[in-house]
Amino acid sequence: MWIAVVVLIGLTGGVVGRWWTLLLPFVVCPIYFLVIARRGAGVVDGWRFGALVVVGFSLAAAALGVSLRALLRPRPKRLAPR
Repeated sequence: MWIAVVVLIGLTGGVVGRWWTLLLPFVVCPIYFLVIARRGAGVVDGWRFGALVVVGFSLAAAALGVSLRALLRPRPKRLAPR
């Protein structure tokens, strides 16, 4: 399930294409773990390490999405000065 969170954040970074999307993992991942704990599915003993891994992968996915969007964005042509 956490793979879906990482993919969703990466796609959001690619679609939006703004650097503020790098803040999403720090908001979405804690909410994800809170929902798991509240639902009663339970978190295992190493959940803190898992949370750090999910945040790290999500951050990398968002940065990759934003970077790819920036590379693929067409640049306006500059006119030569007269």
